[in-house]
Amino acid sequence: MMGKVLKINFWLSILLTFVALQSSGQQELDTVLISETKSFTYGHLLPDKVSNDTSYSHILDFIQSINGGQLQQSTMGGLVTFLHRGMGNRHLPIMWNGVNLQSMTNGSYDLGLIPWDLFDKVEFYNSGSPSLQGNNGLAGSLNIDHQKSATSTKISSYASTLTNFGLTLKKSWLLKKMTVNMGAALSRDNNIYEYSFANTDAKRASTDFNKSNVITKVQYFLTSRQFLSGEIWWQSSDRVILKALHPEM
Repeated sequence: MMGKVLKINFWLSILLTFVALQSSGQQELDTVLISETKSFTYGHLLPDKVSNDTSYSHILDFIQSINGGQLQQSTMGGLVTFLHRGMGNRHLPIMWNGVNLQSMTNGSYDLGLIPWDLFDKVEFYNSGSPSLQGNNGLAGSLNIDHQKSATSTKISSYASTLTNFGLTLKKSWLLKKMTVNMGAALSRDNNIYEYSFANTDAKRASTDFNKSNVITKVQYFLTSRQFLSGEIWWQSSDRVILKALHPEM
Protein backbone atom coordinates (compact mmCIF):
# COMPACT_ATOMS: atom_id res chain seq x y z
CA MET A 1 0.00 0.00 0.00
CA MET A 2 2.86 2.34 0.85
CA GLY A 3 4.47 1.66 -2.54
CA LYS A 4 1.30 2.66 -4.42
CA VAL A 5 1.06 5.96 -2.45
CA LEU A 6 4.68 6.80 -3.33
CA LYS A 7 4.07 6.10 -7.02
CA ILE A 8 0.93 8.28 -7.06
CA ASN A 9 2.77 11.17 -5.35
CA PHE A 10 5.70 10.83 -7.80
CA TRP A 11 3.53 10.99 -10.92
CA LEU A 12 1.45 13.81 -9.39
CA SER A 13 4.59 15.92 -8.81
CA ILE A 14 5.72 15.31 -12.40
CA LEU A 15 2.29 16.44 -13.69
CA LEU A 16 2.32 19.61 -11.55
CA THR A 17 5.86 20.49 -12.74
CA PHE A 18 4.82 20.11 -16.39
CA VAL A 19 1.76 22.35 -15.86
CA ALA A 20 3.92 24.99 -14.15
CA LEU A 21 6.39 25.02 -17.05
CA GLN A 22 3.57 25.47 -19.53
CA SER A 23 2.03 28.35 -17.59
CA SER A 24 5.36 30.22 -17.33
CA GLY A 25 6.23 29.98 -21.01
CA GLN A 26 7.27 33.09 -22.98
CA GLN A 27 4.67 35.08 -24.87
CA GLU A 28 5.53 36.37 -28.33
CA LEU A 29 4.90 40.04 -29.16
CA ASP A 30 3.65 40.95 -32.61
CA THR A 31 4.64 44.64 -32.53
CA VAL A 32 6.85 46.89 -30.38
CA LEU A 33 6.26 50.63 -30.78
CA ILE A 34 8.68 53.23 -29.33
CA SER A 35 7.06 56.66 -29.40
CA GLU A 36 9.48 58.67 -27.24
CA THR A 37 12.40 60.43 -28.97
CA LYS A 38 15.81 60.90 -27.38
CA SER A 39 17.37 64.33 -27.76
CA PHE A 40 20.99 64.65 -28.81
CA THR A 41 23.84 65.18 -26.33
CA TYR A 42 22.72 66.39 -22.86
CA GLY A 43 19.05 66.65 -23.72
CA HIS A 44 18.20 63.24 -22.21
CA LEU A 45 20.35 63.70 -19.10
CA LEU A 46 19.18 65.69 -16.11
CA PRO A 47 21.95 67.58 -14.29
CA ASP A 48 22.24 67.04 -10.55
CA LYS A 49 23.16 70.69 -9.98
CA VAL A 50 22.83 73.79 -12.18
CA SER A 51 24.55 77.13 -11.61
CA ASN A 52 21.76 79.40 -12.89
CA ASP A 53 21.15 80.52 -9.34
CA THR A 54 21.96 84.05 -8.21
CA SER A 55 23.39 82.72 -4.94
CA TYR A 56 26.57 81.66 -6.75
CA SER A 57 28.96 84.51 -7.48
CA HIS A 58 31.99 82.44 -8.53
CA ILE A 59 32.85 79.02 -9.91
CA LEU A 60 34.39 78.10 -6.54
CA ASP A 61 31.10 78.83 -4.73
CA PHE A 62 29.28 76.51 -7.10
CA ILE A 63 31.83 73.70 -6.81
CA GLN A 64 31.88 73.88 -3.01
CA SER A 65 28.10 73.37 -2.90
CA ILE A 66 28.28 69.93 -4.60
CA ASN A 67 27.64 67.06 -2.19
CA GLY A 68 30.28 64.37 -1.84
CA GLY A 69 33.09 66.55 -3.18
CA GLN A 70 36.18 68.36 -1.98
CA LEU A 71 37.61 71.53 -3.50
CA GLN A 72 41.40 71.65 -3.61
CA GLN A 73 43.32 74.92 -3.83
CA SER A 74 46.74 75.19 -2.21
CA THR A 75 46.92 78.99 -2.25
CA MET A 76 45.03 82.03 -3.54
CA GLY A 77 45.46 82.24 -7.28
CA GLY A 78 46.76 78.67 -7.43
CA LEU A 79 45.55 75.58 -9.25
CA VAL A 80 41.92 74.65 -8.47
CA THR A 81 40.81 71.01 -8.73
CA PHE A 82 37.81 69.05 -7.49
CA LEU A 83 37.63 65.57 -5.97
CA HIS A 84 34.28 63.83 -6.11
CA ARG A 85 33.53 60.55 -4.34
CA GLY A 86 37.24 60.23 -3.59
CA MET A 87 38.26 60.31 -7.27
CA GLY A 88 40.66 62.88 -8.68
CA ASN A 89 40.25 65.65 -11.20
CA ARG A 90 41.31 63.49 -14.14
CA HIS A 91 38.07 61.50 -13.69
CA LEU A 92 35.93 64.66 -14.08
CA PRO A 93 35.48 65.65 -17.75
CA ILE A 94 34.98 69.39 -18.39
CA MET A 95 32.73 69.63 -21.45
CA TRP A 96 32.39 72.70 -23.66
CA ASN A 97 30.28 72.21 -26.82
CA GLY A 98 30.96 68.48 -26.63
CA VAL A 99 34.75 69.01 -26.36
CA ASN A 100 36.58 67.71 -23.31
CA LEU A 101 38.90 70.44 -21.99
CA GLN A 102 40.97 68.09 -19.84
CA SER A 103 44.70 68.00 -20.47
CA MET A 104 45.80 65.24 -22.84
CA THR A 105 49.00 64.91 -20.80
CA ASN A 106 47.72 64.25 -17.28
CA GLY A 107 43.92 64.48 -17.62
CA SER A 108 43.67 67.47 -15.28
CA TYR A 109 41.97 70.84 -15.70
CA ASP A 110 42.24 74.05 -13.68
CA LEU A 111 38.68 75.06 -12.73
CA GLY A 112 39.90 78.58 -11.98
CA LEU A 113 40.26 79.14 -15.73
CA ILE A 114 36.48 79.08 -16.31
CA PRO A 115 35.23 82.67 -16.80
CA TRP A 116 32.17 82.47 -14.58
CA ASP A 117 30.52 85.69 -15.77
CA LEU A 118 30.78 84.70 -19.43
CA PHE A 119 29.58 81.10 -19.10
CA ASP A 120 26.57 81.68 -16.88
CA LYS A 121 25.28 78.10 -17.04
CA VAL A 122 27.40 75.34 -15.49
CA GLU A 123 25.85 71.89 -15.02
CA PHE A 124 27.20 69.13 -12.81
CA TYR A 125 26.38 65.45 -13.42
CA ASN A 126 27.04 62.88 -10.70
CA SER A 127 27.69 60.17 -13.28
CA GLY A 128 29.42 60.59 -16.61
CA SER A 129 28.14 59.30 -19.92
CA PRO A 130 30.80 57.23 -21.75
CA SER A 131 29.11 57.72 -25.12
CA LEU A 132 29.35 61.52 -24.77
CA GLN A 133 32.43 62.14 -22.62
CA GLY A 134 34.64 59.08 -22.85
CA ASN A 135 35.17 56.36 -20.29
CA ASN A 136 36.98 58.45 -17.65
CA GLY A 137 33.93 60.23 -16.18
CA LEU A 138 33.90 58.13 -13.01
CA ALA A 139 33.67 61.22 -10.78
CA GLY A 140 30.91 62.84 -12.87
CA SER A 141 31.23 65.68 -15.35
CA LEU A 142 30.87 69.45 -15.73
CA ASN A 143 29.19 71.06 -18.74
CA ILE A 144 29.74 74.80 -19.32
CA ASP A 145 27.31 76.69 -21.55
CA HIS A 146 25.21 79.85 -21.92
CA GLN A 147 21.69 80.39 -20.66
CA LYS A 148 19.00 80.93 -23.27
CA SER A 149 17.73 84.35 -22.33
CA ALA A 150 16.25 87.42 -23.96
CA THR A 151 18.28 90.33 -25.33
CA SER A 152 20.30 91.70 -22.43
CA THR A 153 23.46 93.53 -21.43
CA LYS A 154 25.55 92.55 -18.43
CA ILE A 155 28.36 94.59 -16.89
CA SER A 156 30.05 93.39 -13.72
CA SER A 157 33.21 94.21 -11.84
CA TYR A 158 34.96 93.41 -8.58
CA ALA A 159 37.81 94.80 -6.51
CA SER A 160 39.37 93.82 -3.19
CA THR A 161 41.97 95.01 -0.72
CA LEU A 162 44.20 92.17 -1.94
CA THR A 163 44.83 94.37 -5.02
CA ASN A 164 42.55 92.14 -7.08
CA PHE A 165 40.20 93.51 -9.70
CA GLY A 166 38.17 92.35 -12.66
CA LEU A 167 35.78 93.63 -15.33
CA THR A 168 33.25 91.72 -17.46
CA LEU A 169 31.04 92.88 -20.35
CA LYS A 170 28.52 90.53 -21.97
CA LYS A 171 25.85 91.21 -24.57
CA SER A 172 23.13 88.79 -25.73
CA TRP A 173 20.72 89.16 -28.65
CA LEU A 174 17.62 87.01 -29.11
CA LEU A 175 16.40 87.46 -32.69
CA LYS A 176 13.66 85.75 -34.64
CA LYS A 177 15.75 82.84 -35.87
CA MET A 178 19.12 83.57 -34.32
CA THR A 179 20.78 84.03 -30.92
CA VAL A 180 24.09 85.82 -30.44
CA ASN A 181 26.28 85.93 -27.32
CA MET A 182 29.39 88.10 -27.13
CA GLY A 183 31.51 88.93 -24.12
CA ALA A 184 34.91 89.81 -22.74
CA ALA A 185 36.39 89.45 -19.25
CA LEU A 186 39.62 90.78 -17.76
CA SER A 187 40.94 89.95 -14.28
CA ARG A 188 44.16 90.77 -12.44
CA ASP A 189 44.52 89.04 -9.08
CA ASN A 190 47.69 89.94 -7.16
CA ASN A 191 46.62 88.38 -3.83
CA ILE A 192 48.84 90.58 -1.63
CA TYR A 193 48.16 91.51 1.99
CA GLU A 194 50.19 93.08 4.77
CA TYR A 195 50.82 91.80 8.30
CA SER A 196 53.13 92.34 11.25
CA PHE A 197 55.49 89.80 12.80
CA ALA A 198 58.09 90.46 15.53
CA ASN A 199 57.53 94.22 15.24
CA THR A 200 58.26 94.04 11.52
CA ASP A 201 55.81 94.99 8.79
CA ALA A 202 55.79 92.55 5.89
CA LYS A 203 53.78 91.59 2.84
CA ARG A 204 52.46 88.17 2.02
CA ALA A 205 52.30 87.49 -1.72
CA SER A 206 50.90 84.20 -2.95
CA THR A 207 50.34 83.81 -6.70
CA ASP A 208 49.51 86.44 -9.30
CA PHE A 209 46.72 85.12 -11.52
CA ASN A 210 45.94 87.14 -14.66
CA LYS A 211 43.21 86.13 -17.11
CA SER A 212 41.71 87.51 -20.30
CA ASN A 213 38.74 85.88 -22.07
CA VAL A 214 36.72 86.69 -25.18
CA ILE A 215 33.77 84.62 -26.39
CA THR A 216 31.43 84.76 -29.37
CA LYS A 217 28.59 82.30 -29.96
CA VAL A 218 26.03 82.34 -32.79
CA GLN A 219 23.09 79.97 -33.21
CA TYR A 220 20.84 79.94 -36.30
CA PHE A 221 17.65 77.89 -36.02
CA LEU A 222 16.62 76.02 -39.15
CA THR A 223 13.60 74.47 -37.41
CA SER A 224 12.43 74.20 -33.80
CA ARG A 225 14.78 71.23 -33.32
CA GLN A 226 17.55 71.85 -35.85
CA PHE A 227 20.09 74.65 -35.73
CA LEU A 228 23.56 75.64 -36.84
CA SER A 229 25.90 76.75 -34.06
CA GLY A 230 29.40 78.15 -33.86
CA GLU A 231 31.40 79.41 -30.89
CA ILE A 232 34.86 80.92 -30.42
CA TRP A 233 36.55 81.09 -27.02
CA TRP A 234 39.89 82.88 -26.79
CA GLN A 235 41.74 82.83 -23.49
CA SER A 236 45.07 84.11 -22.19
CA SER A 237 46.12 83.25 -18.63
CA ASP A 238 49.32 83.61 -16.65
CA ARG A 239 50.46 82.81 -13.13
CA VAL A 240 53.43 84.51 -11.49
CA ILE A 241 54.71 82.89 -8.30
CA LEU A 242 56.42 85.57 -6.24
CA LYS A 243 58.47 85.33 -3.06
CA ALA A 244 56.22 84.16 -0.28
CA LEU A 245 57.56 86.61 2.30
CA HIS A 246 59.58 89.79 2.05
CA PRO A 247 60.03 92.50 4.74
CA GLU A 248 59.33 96.16 4.10
CA MET A 249 62.48 98.05 3.14
